[in-house]
Amino acid sequence: VATLRERGFHICGPAMGRMASGLIGEGRMLETPEILGFARVVLGKRGPFSGKKIVVSAGGTHEAIDPVRFIGNRSSGKQGFAIAQAAVDRGAEVTLIVGASALSTPYGATRIDVESAQQMCEAVLAESANADALIMAAAVADFQTASQADQKIKKTKDTVEIDLKLVRTPDILQAVKDQRAKTSGPRVTIGFAAETQNLLENATSKLHSKGLD
Repeated sequence: VATLRERGFHICGPAMGRMASGLIGEGRMLETPEILGFARVVLGKRGPFSGKKIVVSAGGTHEAIDPVRFIGNRSSGKQGFAIAQAAVDRGAEVTLIVGASALSTPYGATRIDVESAQQMCEAVLAESANADALIMAAAVADFQTASQADQKIKKTKDTVEIDLKLVRTPDILQAVKDQRAKTSGPRVTIGFAAETQNLLENATSKLHSKGLD
């Protein structure tokens, strides 16, 4: 194996797990999706994004109301994961910052899991400072509760309604814009506008106000 590596071969596996002998250890063949992912990484090494660092955010955020409830949205994360896979295929070093999503990480990408908008903001700023591109495909909640209950808010027979005071979550793209003014990264920032009306007008406004490319 060492000789093959010296001659430029790429070695896929082995993986850890239970083997035919009954022992558990290193020696299993990788699963088919992992082998395909490995091949995509190898084939993309000489791609147009080789040597570039690309940070992608994906999925929605969960803003806690109490220990069991949250404010969220319907984002699946599929778009961000597809973008991350496309970047891997083209040879990039990819960091995927994920909110609420159960999707499998593209082989070769580094995954950072977060929950809230604040956590995503911190991760994005840290990872994108030296990145060639930031692609913000995450569906970040715009509002969070002003305070989080320490215990579950109980429903009683007398409960008819509850009042929740909401405040703005951190504006991640604005924070990235401010960071770019002080540092060199990310070199390119791409944002998305999910709208229910006036798509072009709202997207154009966001493009200019957030300093997007």
